[in-house]
Amino acid sequence: MIKKNLLFFLLLLPVIVGGVRCVGEGENRSTATSIAVIGNRADMGGCVMNLSNAVLAAPELAGKLKVDDCIEATFTINYSNQPSDKYYTATEISYVLLNNDSVIVKTGDMIDDHNDSVKSIALNTSPYYNGNIFVQINREEVNNHLYDYDLIFNPDSIDENGIHTVFLKSKKEDKMSGSQTNSNLETFNLRSLFAAYGKDSLYQSGGIEQRYRYVSLNFKHQSGVKEGIPVYSRSGNKPVDIYIFN
Repeated sequence: MIKKNLLFFLLLLPVIVGGVRCVGEGENRSTATSIAVIGNRADMGGCVMNLSNAVLAAPELAGKLKVDDCIEATFTINYSNQPSDKYYTATEISYVLLNNDSVIVKTGDMIDDHNDSVKSIALNTSPYYNGNIFVQINREEVNNHLYDYDLIFNPDSIDENGIHTVFLKSKKEDKMSGSQTNSNLETFNLRSLFAAYGKDSLYQSGGIEQRYRYVSLNFKHQSGVKEGIPVYSRSGNKPVDIYIFN
């Protein structure tokens, strides 16, 4: 059993809606925009939005979205009209549903039809995301094509510290038409990796104890092609930990 120091662990603490971008504020209510992963918690009435540092009840989304759907949502919290004193409920929710794919396990030379390059990527992960990760994609130029993205896990790609690598690959699709838009924010579900490659750990602080499982990964994106071989660049200078609670 490994014990990790997780300063951002808030799951068992009172819910705090900090760290989201406030775009309007009234005397007893606030409006914010945040990325979120949909979940289900019986102790919060069912449908919830898992933000990066908080969990909000979201009964308005019940029947509209399913567990693990990833969204960018704008919502209101009316502090003077809350149905529970144990958690916050979000209302007036509008959202954009983001593309969410599962990680692909693949061995070999990594040469396929996904050979378009991206300039850089930024990663957003949280214990609340339940094994999902948000990937912000930065391209050299903006054009009117759609793109298809794959996240590839190669079991044979291991660094000197025993950390595996995942590779973001991109493919240019048809030109956009009508109301289509080209999002630069993708999401991926990595839970399939936890059984074989995850490690168990325990968070303890002030009488709070929470067991969880995590997997450490190096993230690389295809930044070019040289003599027909993909060239990959690393995102960040250290591995990224992805978590699920036990």
